[in-house]
Amino acid sequence: MNIGIIGSQGRMGQELQAWFEAEGHVVSYRKDVEEEILKEVPQCLVDFSKASAIESSIDLAKKFSCPLVIGTTALDKDHWDLIYKAAHSLPVFYSANYSMGIYLFHKMLRSIKDQLSGWSAGMVEIHHQQKKDKPSGTALALKDSIEVPIDVQALRLKGVPGEHTVILTQAGETLRIEHRALSRVVFAQGALQCALWVVGQPPGLYSMDDMMK
Repeated sequence: MNIGIIGSQGRMGQELQAWFEAEGHVVSYRKDVEEEILKEVPQCLVDFSKASAIESSIDLAKKFSCPLVIGTTALDKDHWDLIYKAAHSLPVFYSANYSMGIYLFHKMLRSIKDQLSGWSAGMVEIHHQQKKDKPSGTALALKDSIEVPIDVQALRLKGVPGEHTVILTQAGETLRIEHRALSRVVFAQGALQCALWVVGQPPGLYSMDDMMK
């Protein structure tokens, strides 16, 4: 499949390109602040850049008449308004985290959220020092999945792709649910799986839950 990458020179953009090509796909379009290279029209666009690029990414997806996979976090209401509007005419896939392990993390939290009366909850998330949003989009999404008051502590340390730990306590016991991304390749693997799935879907806004049904 021909795939386009927006934010191609970023850490994640380079990881996406390496994985897509390793799996036999062609990165036929690349866009970043300093470059725009079109070899062939992409069949899907993948955007892991920054929130300010959302509008231009949507415009490109419309131009190429292809689905858009978004992994950008720190989106505000205006960005979401653009995404919802675009989903009327395009297949748009969004996830704050493309790790399949994080998807299972969400499933675990949703399965126990109604059984936490009397428990206290906290979360610690750790990312590399270049990550700008704090707490991470993944941490905020996990917080939504557990649906109980939860204090989130965010740390920025060298060389950490991403770690999230939910800590649940009550008198006499502690439960920890933890996910560690050992490499950014897990996000590229998930993004490719989602890109392959969303091609051919009708217009709409899709999530991991839709793909994993």
